Amino acid sequence: MADEYRDVDGSPYLNKEFTDGIVYLKDTAAVKLQLRYNIYTDEMEYRYNAVNYVVENPQSVSKITLGESEFVYLPFFQKGGYFELFESGKCYLVLKR
Repeated sequence: MADEYRDVDGSPYLNKEFTDGIVYLKDTAAVKLQLRYNIYTDEMEYRYNAVNYVVENPQSVSKITLGESEFVYLPFFQKGGYFELFESGKCYLVLKR
């Protein structure tokens, strides 16, 4: 996948390297993984057994903790996206990267 971005200045990732994170599924299961956020494709990528994958069904995720940041997937319009979560409750305070 790195070859896709060879002619592009900068990095498509929030953090180029995978970092420790936790994926909280809506069924209350939590999975610790090596994660990174691809801002360009708006996908969460994870590494398992030295192979890179993307979260295929983000609607099944309640939140993702990536380092010190939390992300939620919000379904807006026809296509949803990942947003960095700052406050939650009656309303969300989020940032779209």
